[in-house]
Amino acid sequence: MFLKSGCSIIAACAALVASPAFADPAVFFNGDRDAGRTTFRDTVAAADNAHNQANPNTPQTSVIFEIDLTINSGSVFQVANPTNGDIAFVRTTRLGSPATNTGIGDLGGDGFTNWGNSYNPSTFAAAAAIGYNIEFFSDNILTNPFQMNSLGLHVNNWGTCCAFNNATPSGGTVNASEIYLIFDNTAPLLLGGIANSINGTEHFIGAINDANFFSRVTVVANGNGEFFGAGGFLTFTSVALNSVPSGSSVVSGAGLTPSAPAIPDIDTRAPAYTVVQLAASQVNPNFVGGTLRVGTSGTVGNAFTVQSQGGTLDTGDNTVNLSGSFSGVGRMTKAGAGTLNVLTSSSHSGGFFIQNGALARLIHRTGFIGVANVA
Repeated sequence: MFLKSGCSIIAACAALVASPAFADPAVFFNGDRDAGRTTFRDTVAAADNAHNQANPNTPQTSVIFEIDLTINSGSVFQVANPTNGDIAFVRTTRLGSPATNTGIGDLGGDGFTNWGNSYNPSTFAAAAAIGYNIEFFSDNILTNPFQMNSLGLHVNNWGTCCAFNNATPSGGTVNASEIYLIFDNTAPLLLGGIANSINGTEHFIGAINDANFFSRVTVVANGNGEFFGAGGFLTFTSVALNSVPSGSSVVSGAGLTPSAPAIPDIDTRAPAYTVVQLAASQVNPNFVGGTLRVGTSGTVGNAFTVQSQGGTLDTGDNTVNLSGSFSGVGRMTKAGAGTLNVLTSSSHSGGFFIQNGALARLIHRTGFIGVANVA
């Protein structure tokens, strides 16, 4: 098992939670590859230090796995834990086929998978569909996921053209060529972008997403029509949840524009979000499969949207009044032993499913109520 680096058992990874604080993923983009890698490693060490100060009885030492693709050809790699020799297995693919990492980089070495980054229709989903996928496994037949949440690598020939009218995850466009990382199926993390074309070179990119643990990362470039490459040198590990110090992102290089902090939806990036974060505008009132947890009895006045992925509202042992409306199509699940009162009209068509506790009042409701294990 890889409990001090990447985790091969999800339950073991769950023990590496630093605190209930909201995770703040760190992103890295550097025109100096070595400096970017050093910053990434230093941030991993800072996350360990933050976790260990908060949890002295459960210290964490994140072991960093690395592989130089310029001297390792192919699309499946064995990467040894440098402290004990245990093995993680890495597979790289594009468009469902092996990404063999034999392309030449701007600085002369190989180790890249290069492609023409043209996508149609002009949507972010289409850009993601042609991205570079890195999957992590704990066994040599590539069936059991290896849990990680921190990745760095090199990109090649980026930003040389096509910095206009490119698709973004929100459905809009941007006059910049940007690079994103997607951990599993979570919201894309914007690493940075460039508004004016540069000469081809290699960059270090990366992210530490301490909101959860993952086993796949997709590199997405939204510059429609440019040539692009990824690979070079892979660095990965697993830090404790919620352990990355705030403000750890570093974007450095000619013409690079740092990514703006994104306010998350109530999604699956974090195990749960809280009404405290909601009140502080640190999370959007938009359920995309995630959980909103209410820590005290009282009234929540936000108007919520429920996407097709649905959502969960966990009352704990509290009595919670919802005075705002619900809209959308997904199903809401009521969890927790407490009572939930929905006090206003709603156009929400997905209905409420009562997993635990009670839904005491539902006024002017639309949709349906499903019941299981009602206390």
